[in-house]
Amino acid sequence: MERIDWEVIKNYKALTTKSGENLYMSLLERFKTNIFDELKSLKEFQETESYDELARLSHKLKSSTGNLGMLSASETLNEIEESITVHKKQDFSYFQGLVLRVETEVNLLLQEISEKV
Repeated sequence: MERIDWEVIKNYKALTTKSGENLYMSLLERFKTNIFDELKSLKEFQETESYDELARLSHKLKSSTGNLGMLSASETLNEIEESITVHKKQDFSYFQGLVLRVETEVNLLLQEISEKV
């Protein structure tokens, strides 16, 4: 499995905002301003076993990470969301591992993308 969809990044990089900024970099910077607070909330929802909130935030972050080409994070967030909404899973340690994987992946992906873009 590819961790990063470089084609998505390439396509976004070819576009600019109205102000002339690179669209991908603009979206990435906006993502960076919110992601760490959102990861903290994700962890809090997991720790308090607030599964509906965990599923909602996972859905939102799945879309954000997917739109930025962060495949591995998006897939893990999808697993969290579907485990709750489709399979009705409520297992503290299972979600603890997935949330930790999301946190780790997002940090690694941000580093790798920043180095190559």
